[in-house]
Amino acid sequence: MVEENEKRGILTEAWTPFGRGHLNDVLENATIKEIADKHGKTPAQVIVNWNYQAGVFTIPKSSNPTHQKDNINSTNFELSSEDIERIDSLDKGESGRVEGQDPNEYHEYV
Repeated sequence: MVEENEKRGILTEAWTPFGRGHLNDVLENATIKEIADKHGKTPAQVIVNWNYQAGVFTIPKSSNPTHQKDNINSTNFELSSEDIERIDSLDKGESGRVEGQDPNEYHEYV
């Protein structure tokens, strides 16, 4: 899908790449934490980088200066194809959607 979007000049955005933390345990996921430890990064940095390497423009929100700096330093390492496959395998499909928000139908500001 990313390659098709790139051909059309479409930039995909991830506005809440951490799944709205209070509703999702992605930052505590064992696989993400293991990959983060391997690279000497935080789970949030791994998630931002995973999106970046997939060609997704990521907009992580934080009012914490430490987290802001971590977010800026999320693309200075490379996830291996194995890392990416492991993260991709975490997809929960429909059951993993936050608050039932189907990106093909959901419009927060309507």
